[in-house]
Amino acid sequence: MLFAAALAAASTAALAEPTREDFEAMTVASLADLCSADEGSDIGKYAIGFCYGWIEGVEQLYAELLRDERFDVKPVACPGRVVTRDETRKIFLAWASGNPDSANLEPLQGIVEAMRATFPCT
Repeated sequence: MLFAAALAAASTAALAEPTREDFEAMTVASLADLCSADEGSDIGKYAIGFCYGWIEGVEQLYAELLRDERFDVKPVACPGRVVTRDETRKIFLAWASGNPDSANLEPLQGIVEAMRATFPCT
């Protein structure tokens, strides 16, 4: 129920225009600003595309680390199905909204933590 409320809040919140600094994507907060941009605005189209690029990059890195035995990485998120980029974006935004103390974490860590919280491995 809490997750649904956070997701609803993230999707209905007023959309702020991302700043140039947000495109440096140094923190969870800056990536969340990009991922929550208004797709109808000129900068919003770029921001959402940038957000999807981050998500795709994290997904590819994670998949490669799991695949290559040299890294000995154990799964941290186990969805049991393919998760779309847009679903991952919404999960990340809901997690970021519900974890304001994590605003200064690196974006990669935020995406991983959001997926871990949503799809824990048993």
